[in-house]
Amino acid sequence: MEIRFKNYKYEKQNINFCINENTIFGITGTKYKELLSIFNIINKYTNVTINKNKLNNKNILFYQNKITNIKKINELDIKVVDYLEKIIIEHDLQIKNISKKIEDSLTIVGINKDKKELYIKDLSTSERNLLRVSISLLFNPEIIILDEPYFGLDIKNIKRLNILFNRLTDQYKKTIILGSSDSNELYKYTKKMIFISNNNILKIGGTKEIYKNVKFLKDNNFDIPESVIFTYNANNKKSIKLDYLQDIRDIIKDIYKHI
Repeated sequence: MEIRFKNYKYEKQNINFCINENTIFGITGTKYKELLSIFNIINKYTNVTINKNKLNNKNILFYQNKITNIKKINELDIKVVDYLEKIIIEHDLQIKNISKKIEDSLTIVGINKDKKELYIKDLSTSERNLLRVSISLLFNPEIIILDEPYFGLDIKNIKRLNILFNRLTDQYKKTIILGSSDSNELYKYTKKMIFISNNNILKIGGTKEIYKNVKFLKDNNFDIPESVIFTYNANNKKSIKLDYLQDIRDIIKDIYKHI
């Protein structure tokens, strides 16, 4: 599903950008959470088109049901399975085998299906964060919005989550929108980025192209990925020209080429 904003009024700006289908899109910077809210498309939908159809009173509900934005899950005193069943019932999701759907949604994000009988308050921070993604999958959405998806995750679960994101975008044409302050993960795993500062959108474009503009990042106090800093310092202090690569293994290969 493609969402296109044309001369869309955001704060004091008229913004123009497109969220393409089967893309992992990142948003970062101060007050980025406010920008995330426009994807809920509840009422401010003037000059918004989805799949080339202009959003209006007649089709807004249809498209809203194709977008999920699951908030942070607190330490609730309810079992995981009961919580997921409650969501399915409250949203009248047309699921034939609810038990299987719940187990599948937990398994695909890396939560052992046996933990469905645990209370949410007894899950780790990492597991509650993964649970947000499993809830999104219950809706079978076309766009999944996640705020700070990597918070509390260890390296193993970060890799598992990003493998899942790539699978959802590549095989199922889903769009993933990630709001995060984690520049390392955004640099490695997103394709496009929006950089925002105090409700002003400063840059929109390809992830690699923007992140290798170290001057822009420094001037606007954005976090710089470790691999970008390494490449930037190597290029400025040594007589070599390394490419700005997103995978550390590729950087190592590139270094050997210059030795």
